[in-house]
Amino acid sequence: MANQETKKNTKQKSTASAHEGKAKVSDGSSKQSTSSQEDNFTDKKDCLFLKMYQEHPNTVVLTLLGLIIALCFIFIGFWATILIILFTVAGFIYGQYKDKELWVYHMLKRLLK
Repeated sequence: MANQETKKNTKQKSTASAHEGKAKVSDGSSKQSTSSQEDNFTDKKDCLFLKMYQEHPNTVVLTLLGLIIALCFIFIGFWATILIILFTVAGFIYGQYKDKELWVYHMLKRLLK
């Protein structure tokens, strides 16, 4: 009786492993087709992004900047983000001063007239 149960278990295991093997083969082919579809989608997405950037570079850059600032507000808080922005602007203005390119100063001077 134990011998018959062992044979049944062995048959069930071999049948199950055969089904798993077929599933792996079919999963592999579906993964390949999915992978090629993802590659095709990625190519289209890259092409779309590059096209958008070439046609509207300022819109893309400033949108990404807005996204980064929004994420900073969410993850590190309002005041920490404001402090980072202030130090960045101060560093930019000081860098302009050291490079003797004061276009920010002249722009602010024109705006405040």
